[in-house]
Formats: sequence, structure tokens, C-alpha cells
Amino acid sequence: MPLSRISPYAAKAVLIAEDDKFYSHEGFDFEAIQKAVEKDLRLGKLKYGGSTITQQLAKNLFLSPSKNPLRKIREAILTWRIENNLSKRRILELYLNVAEWGDGIFGIEAASRHYYGKSAAELAPMEAARLAVVLPNPLRLNPAGASKYVEKRAEIVYGIMVRRGIVIEEYEDIMRAPPTGRPLTRAHRLRQGADPARRTPVAAGNGNRRNRTASGPKRRSLRRERSRRARGNNPA
Repeated sequence: MPLSRISPYAAKAVLIAEDDKFYSHEGFDFEAIQKAVEKDLRLGKLKYGGSTITQQLAKNLFLSPSKNPLRKIREAILTWRIENNLSKRRILELYLNVAEWGDGIFGIEAASRHYYGKSAAELAPMEAARLAVVLPNPLRLNPAGASKYVEKRAEIVYGIMVRRGIVIEEYEDIMRAPPTGRPLTRAHRLRQGADPARRTPVAAGNGNRRNRTASGPKRRSLRRERSRRARGNNPA
């Protein structure tokens, strides 16, 4: 699925959750790798963490899920080749289309339809955030489930999107509002001619002046008065 047809919220959420330095590194985030190694040493276990989106793409496309050192060397070579032959946009597009989001669920479009019943183009910010945070363990975590971990992590990613201006909460509130039942603003009422504050008829061609034209008996009385004054001013 082309990146242009994927919700920008989904792409941004995945970058924040998985590889926030994606556009500034050349395939390897050495700071993240160092932190992962230090954590492994503290735990006494060898877990190869700190992978960038490009590294994950190399693994998903060309390698087995094993974690032996030889596979990591091959992953590094493939990562370097991908970074040197593809644009960042293309790398992100490929990753979103091959990433695993559950047992037999590959790609953002399949994930969006499976969990939310909609196209990836229609994903809302929080839906995108929940999909992004399950990527490290898609077989155990369910983006549409009731996991406290998923909820907490998604809130963090969503908050970052708000702070960076990716999500404008007031706009999202309006988009989520029901099509009817919301009170109109006075400006809308004026445009529709339904403002109860403007009960007085408006004279045609003069929108800011009230109609003061007399009618009925009062009009005839005024005509008689003007006729009487005219006769007084013009003696025979």
C-alpha cells in the first residue's frame, strides 16, 4: 500500500514508538544499541535490541527470526545496502507493509482492517498509537484489547504526537462529534437566518437597519397630516 494512502498518524506513531531518530541516522542507532547492550549485561542475558526500522526491514524481508551472531552480521550488511539504495520514504513504506501485527497479520492495511474494521487510510491518532506500540511483540499484544501496558504506551505515543503538533485535539474532537445534535454557533445561525436573537425583520438591501415603515391606519393618518400641512403652507 503506498505511503500516501496510509494515515499519516500511523506513520508518525510507528516512527515515535519504534525509531524516533529514523530520519537522522544511516540505518543504525548506536546510542540505542549501547543502551540495549548495557541492559543485557545487567540482566545477564544476550538480547539483540536497539534495532532501527531499517534493521527490522532487513530482518523481515531476508532473514530468519533466529538471534545468533552470524545473523546479526548479515542483518548489518543488508541494513547498510538498504540505506544506500532506497530513500527513507521507501524504507518506511516497505516496513509498514511487511511488519507483523499478529498471527498471520502482515502490513498496516491488514492490521487496520482486522482490529478496527477500516482501511489504514482512516486510522485515527489513538488507533495508530495502539497499533504502533504492539510492534515489539505482536503475537502477545493486541492493539484493540484491554492490556494496561498497551493503553499506557499508546497514551505516551499519543501525547508526543500532540506536543509535536501532529495531532490537534480540538480538531479531533470536532471530527468525532455526531453530525446532528450539536448546537450551532451564532455565526452559523446568522448565515442560515435562524438566529433567535434577531426577531426584527430586516429591510431589503439594508442588512443593518430595522424596518420602520408604517402600515395600516397609521399610514393613512400620516398622509392626512402631510396633506393638511401642505394646504396650510399654500393659501389660496
